Parts: sequence; structure tokens; C-alpha cells
Amino acid sequence: MNRPEARLIATFVVMGLALSGTFTALLLEGAGDRAAPPPRTPLPATASPTYLGSMPALSGVELDAANGRLAALGVTARVRRINPDGGPETGAWVVTAQAPAPGALLTITMPVFLFVEPRD
Repeated sequence: MNRPEARLIATFVVMGLALSGTFTALLLEGAGDRAAPPPRTPLPATASPTYLGSMPALSGVELDAANGRLAALGVTARVRRINPDGGPETGAWVVTAQAPAPGALLTITMPVFLFVEPRD
């Protein structure tokens, strides 16, 4: 190997070391700027569905009493009149069907329906 070739090889080696050192410094400098990810914490026990109790049997119960029993559980029912044309506006309505069925577990997000007819 003659002298000019050795100089050329030495120049490439020095440039390679300089570039690799520069890239390493840039990479290490940028690593400190990143924020650490937030720690992973388990979900609290309340993240599961909140059970309010079981659905009472309300068939045959007057609407006001049925709404009172559901309110005691923290539930508001959606009332549907089976015979909307022939009944009073307030008072004497009787539950003839319900959803969910009696005994079903109620959650905080579960819709509850009461189907009512006028009391005879």
C-alpha cells in the first residue's frame, strides 16, 4: 500500500468515527427530551358494571308503587302504555309487563321498561 492510499483510508476512518460520534451524541441528547410514559395502574374495582340489585316482580302493581320500588334501587323506568287511548292521564295504571324479567341483575346503564294498562 502506498502512501496516498494509506492517507485516503485514514481520512475515511477518521470521517467515519466523527460521523458515528456525532450521530451517537444526537441520539443520546434527544433521549433525555422525551417524557417518560405514565405508569400503568390497574383499573379501580368500580370500573366494572355497578350492580344495583335484582329486578323486582312488578306485574299487577300500580305504576306509582312500581316506580317507588325502582327508585329505591336507583332506577328510573321508561313507561309504555299498552292502551294509550282509553285510560286516565295519571294515577290508576297497573304494570302488566316489564323488561328485564323479575330477578335479572340491574346495572347502572341498563334500561328498564314498564308496560302499563288502565286499572279496571
